[in-house]
Amino acid sequence: NYSTSYMELWIDDLVRHAVNEICSVNSLQDIYIEKFASIDDMIVKSLQQTHVTWAPGISVITARTTKPKIPRSIEKNYEAIEEQRTELLIREQEQKNILKTAETRGRKEINAAEKEASIMKMTTAQNIAEKEAEAEIS
Repeated sequence: NYSTSYMELWIDDLVRHAVNEICSVNSLQDIYIEKFASIDDMIVKSLQQTHVTWAPGISVITARTTKPKIPRSIEKNYEAIEEQRTELLIREQEQKNILKTAETRGRKEINAAEKEASIMKMTTAQNIAEKEAEAEIS
């Protein structure tokens, strides 16, 4: 029905439309960093929704996009932000490790104190029993 022009009508134009919709509701930060990994899925979903209604014989399996080209100065800024974010994640993980170590050390100290208290309690009970036994004997 569409001969060789179906590709332009049902794929190329729709991909451009989907990309324009995605870009119009997202910031450069979203597109370039935060949501880039899911853009392919957004495009496929948009194409599939259109094809179900208007071109049921066409099925989209996957779509692949490349990172958008941005000015070098902005790219350097994003790289610096990513480095800072990575350093922050590393510091947060180190803090979590320190807290876990402290918690583990605290638990060990509590367990040792409880064990020592239990031993003292048993020793005291044994001493009392011995003294009572001596008192009964004499």
